[in-house]
Amino acid sequence: MELHQDLTYKKILIFWFPLLTAWLMMAFEGPYIAAIIGRLPDVKHNLAGYGIAYSVGLLVESPIIMLMSASTAMVNSRKSYIKLRNFTFFLIFFLTLIIVSLLIKPVYNFIFQDILKLNEEIKDIVYYAIAGLIPWSGAIGYRRFYQGIIIKYGKTRLVAFGTFTRLITIISIALIFKIYTNINSALLGTLTLSSAVIVEAIVTRIFAIKPVSKILSINKDEHLTYLDILRFYLPMAMTPLIALVVPPLTTFSLLKGKHPVESAAIMPVLNSLTFIFRAVGLSFQEVAIALMDGDFKNYKKIRNFMRGLFTFNLLGYSTISFTPLADYYFIKVSGMTDELAKMAKIPARILTFIPPFTALLAFQRSLIVKKGITIHMTTATIIEVTVTFLLLFTIPFLDIPSIIIASSALLIGRILSNLYLHFVIIKNVKIEK
Repeated sequence: MELHQDLTYKKILIFWFPLLTAWLMMAFEGPYIAAIIGRLPDVKHNLAGYGIAYSVGLLVESPIIMLMSASTAMVNSRKSYIKLRNFTFFLIFFLTLIIVSLLIKPVYNFIFQDILKLNEEIKDIVYYAIAGLIPWSGAIGYRRFYQGIIIKYGKTRLVAFGTFTRLITIISIALIFKIYTNINSALLGTLTLSSAVIVEAIVTRIFAIKPVSKILSINKDEHLTYLDILRFYLPMAMTPLIALVVPPLTTFSLLKGKHPVESAAIMPVLNSLTFIFRAVGLSFQEVAIALMDGDFKNYKKIRNFMRGLFTFNLLGYSTISFTPLADYYFIKVSGMTDELAKMAKIPARILTFIPPFTALLAFQRSLIVKKGITIHMTTATIIEVTVTFLLLFTIPFLDIPSIIIASSALLIGRILSNLYLHFVIIKNVKIEK
C-alpha cells in the first residue's frame, strides 16, 4: 500500500480523519436522544426504559457487526457477492424474527417480568420502545454489507457521508416526534434510531451502485459455499458478539441493586458521554491495521499516534468528569434532574480511563490482527466480559448504588483485557529497536 511508504503523522491523520468523523457523528446520537427524552415528561422512567430497550437492540444486532469486514474481505466476484448477499438477508430475517418474538406478550412477560423483574412503572415503556427497534437490526445489517463493498473500492469518504445523512435524520425525526406527536419519549428515541438507520441503509445502497456493477461483471470460478461463508464469518463475529453482551447485562444488573431505576436512567447518559471519547480509539483500529506493514517498520509512528489519542481522551474526558462541566453536561445537555446529576458524578469519574484504554485496545488489536493470532483477541474479550459479569453479580448483595458497582466492573474488566493483550504482544510480536 502506498501509505506504508514514508509514513508520517500527517498521513496517519489524513487516513484516520474520515473514519473518526463517522464515529463522532454516531457518538452525537446518544446524547442528543437522551437530551430530547430529558426534556419530556417522566424523565426517569423513560430514560431507564430507553436504556433497557437500546441494550436489547444492541444484543440482537451483535451477530451482524462484522458484516462490513466480511463483505470487504470476501466479495470478489458476481458469485461471491450473491452468496454473501443471500447470507446477509438470511441473517437479517433471523434477527428481525428474534426481536419480533420478544414482543409476543407471554414471551415478553416471561423474560422481562418473571426473569428480569421489571417493575410496573417501566414494563410497558420498555415493551413499546423495543417495538420501535423492529427494523433496527435489518437496516444495520444491510448497510454494513454494502459499506464493506464501498470500502473495498476505496470510497471511504462515502461511508462518512452516509453517517452524516443518518445524523441529520436523527435530529429531524426526533424534533418532529417531539413537536407533533404525543408518544412516550422512550419510544420516540427508538423510532428515531430506526428511522435514521433505514435512511442510512438506503443512501449506502445508492453509493454502492457503481461498485456492485463492477463486481457483477467479474465472473470467477469460485467454489464458495454457504458453509464456507459460515466458517469464515463465525470467528470474526465472536469478539463483538461476546462484547455486546456487556451493555444489556449491565443494564439488567442495575435493576437488581440499590437505586435501580435511578441507576438505569444514569447508565445511558454515561454510555453516551464515554462513547464520544471512545470513538477516537474505536475509529483508529482499522487505520492501524491498514498502515502497519508486515514487518512492523511503522510500529513506532503508529504507537506514538495512539499515545496522542490516549492522552487526548484522558485529558478531554477528565475535563468534564472532574470539573463543574459535569453539572452542565448532565443537567443542561442531558436534561437530568439535580438528583440524578449528583448521583452520576462518581460513576462518571470511575469511567475516566475507559476512553484512553479503548485507544490502547484498538492499537493492541491491530498488532494481534497483523500477526495473525486473532484467537487472543477473542480470549481478551472473554476475560473482560467474565470479570465484568462476576463483579456485576455482586450488585444485589452490596449496599452501594448499583451504578457505582457497574462502573467499577466495566473499568476493571477493560484493564484486565488490556493487560492480557499486553503480555501476548510482548511474547509474540517482535519489534526492531
